[in-house]
Amino acid sequence: MTKAPAMTSLPQLTPPAPVDYSAPLDPAAAAMDATYTFGRYELRTATRELVADGTPVPIGGRAFDVLQALVDHRERLVTKNELLELAWPGVVVEENNLQVQISTLRKLLGPQAIVTIPGRGYRFVAALDDVGGAPSTTTAATAAPAPRAALRTNLPADLPRLFCREDELAALCELVRAHKLVTIVGAGGIGKSRLAQAAAARIGGQWSDSAWMVELAGLSDPALIANTIARELAVPDLRTGTPAARKSTRGACWNAHARR
Repeated sequence: MTKAPAMTSLPQLTPPAPVDYSAPLDPAAAAMDATYTFGRYELRTATRELVADGTPVPIGGRAFDVLQALVDHRERLVTKNELLELAWPGVVVEENNLQVQISTLRKLLGPQAIVTIPGRGYRFVAALDDVGGAPSTTTAATAAPAPRAALRTNLPADLPRLFCREDELAALCELVRAHKLVTIVGAGGIGKSRLAQAAAARIGGQWSDSAWMVELAGLSDPALIANTIARELAVPDLRTGTPAARKSTRGACWNAHARR
């Protein structure tokens, strides 16, 4: 009789300690014309457009106002009251109207773009690739490290600042160094993906092929896992290419799994 190996996991994440997010929204910053680029999206505040791969995305005025406020103030949490005052100025509305707009934005941008701070508000955490026409809200003291040009990776070069998670980040890095499979557990919106990204950015340089992030949540067929990983790693599809290329792809997928 053999004993099954135990799965190594981090302790369940809990909400971070309170941080001072009391600085009010800056009307000048909100009114500034800017183009924010993140992933396949562009947020064009001058024309009030959200564009995906060059094609305008239908988005309501309230949802746009909420998104712009979150992106303009991405360095911090934006409270529910602030968002209500900005998107519905001078109008008394129920809080569930804000929740509807947040849900709409998550359907458009993906569930990881906006995180919920329970009982307080929301924060935009998708990494910006470029900001045109507006100064960066990140100061020199909190700027992210310069991108590692020598390493190939699909991680964002400029990750949002991670608040109150240094202990968990250090623990996660140690677990990843010691184990092939590490699981992070916690309530939805608590910051599991952001913690994983921060750990990958911190220790990814220790491996010759760096660290990669592969989104598998949308897959329902296990047979698609290998090709999904292959696509992210930019290696040949398992269904095409030479036998040697397919063997290389399987090896790359195994390495990606082993180093998760």
